[in-house]
Amino acid sequence: MVALVDDLIEETIKDSDVSSLLRKARVLANRLKIEDFEAWIVNELNGYMGQESVPEYRKVHGSFRFFNPFRGWCHISMPDDKTDKILSRRAVGQKIAEIESLYKSSDKDSVLTITIPPSLKDRIAGAELADYEIAFFVGRASLYGIMDAVKNTLQDWVLKLKDRGINSEGIVFTDAEQKAAREVTTTTINNIFHAPVNNAAIQQASNNSQQSVTFNDHQIDKIKELVDSLVKDVEGENIDGSVSLELKETLDILNVTLKSIKPNSGVISESLKTIRHILEGMAASKLVEYIPVIRALLPS
Repeated sequence: MVALVDDLIEETIKDSDVSSLLRKARVLANRLKIEDFEAWIVNELNGYMGQESVPEYRKVHGSFRFFNPFRGWCHISMPDDKTDKILSRRAVGQKIAEIESLYKSSDKDSVLTITIPPSLKDRIAGAELADYEIAFFVGRASLYGIMDAVKNTLQDWVLKLKDRGINSEGIVFTDAEQKAAREVTTTTINNIFHAPVNNAAIQQASNNSQQSVTFNDHQIDKIKELVDSLVKDVEGENIDGSVSLELKETLDILNVTLKSIKPNSGVISESLKTIRHILEGMAASKLVEYIPVIRALLPS
């Protein structure tokens, strides 16, 4: 019989669905009698009930928009910067499977939205927008960051179990293994809910993370130059409001990621792809000149 720990380690290296990894990890946590870690897994699978219980890596930046039947999705301006800063950072409490589905179904013509509760709609919209559909828009890079954070947490946890010699065949573990597992998991739980993150939308990869995409220091410098140049040129272009907002939000995410001590290559790659897709739909703009530059920076 395959050892659960070894099996889960192998799965974290593959391009497996995060929801599938969580289900396997739940069996392992249950057999090891680690109730708090199993509770976290259940929340990821079933969704979080309230904003207060959502971990930091699930708090992302985005924008509120209303749907105008004649103009499409339109940006909602907040009354002041303070309100905008507070409301534009929202906790994504959806099931991890829903986040995966949103991410996988997204392409350059898709819109990633999160439905907001009526109480929040009343707060941000006012009477003039009461009859309009309102949603919170989140970039693909932010969704990737959530999935990546969960996968990294699982991989880090299961590798620590392996290091402590916890790897019984089947689903039966000794009392000593269960005790050692609880000691290992305490740090992991603290990191999930209390460790600071460099960006609310992006959880940086752990040292044990296996990423399919990597960028060296020279490439990172080139990407930084690209972002600096693109930010300046975007300001000088007359771009449709919703497109401009999506482009600026993705550039913001990319810019923050690049400034991190250890930039997350996966988030960088997804941000570049999103920017490329946006620019491909702007044939009349001089910004299309950046498309071949982005293609050259992305792994083939």
